[in-house]
Amino acid sequence: MKPPASNTDEFVATVLATGGEACLPKNLSDDWLHRLASDLHQALQCEEEQDDNGRGYLTTPMAAVIGILFAKSRGELEIQVAMKAMLDYLVDYQLELALENITRVTDISHSQASLAEIFDRERKVTLRRAQAGVQ
Repeated sequence: MKPPASNTDEFVATVLATGGEACLPKNLSDDWLHRLASDLHQALQCEEEQDDNGRGYLTTPMAAVIGILFAKSRGELEIQVAMKAMLDYLVDYQLELALENITRVTDISHSQASLAEIFDRERKVTLRRAQAGVQ
């Protein structure tokens, strides 16, 4: 049985309604971080389009990416994105979600993407391990 896809209406009401910056992985609750990561895994790695209830796996992560893109555009009412670029953004978002999850569950931290940095193909990620005995 496939895992359920995220409820996009719930995501829009609880996260996206507060602004695109809320969709950055560092600003997501643990619950939304895991749900979006699961959705992207199903869509991109398992190539599943929908869950058993007919909900699309890409819908909520795409809403998050679009919210970030609009926030980056600083108030533009219309943006244009090539389909190839949108796929690249979804893959980048999946990586950012994974990095954030690693930071939350291990002693490894990373340079979290800001609104200005996310989706920058030249972005360099700094990884740090906590010193032994230091919290």
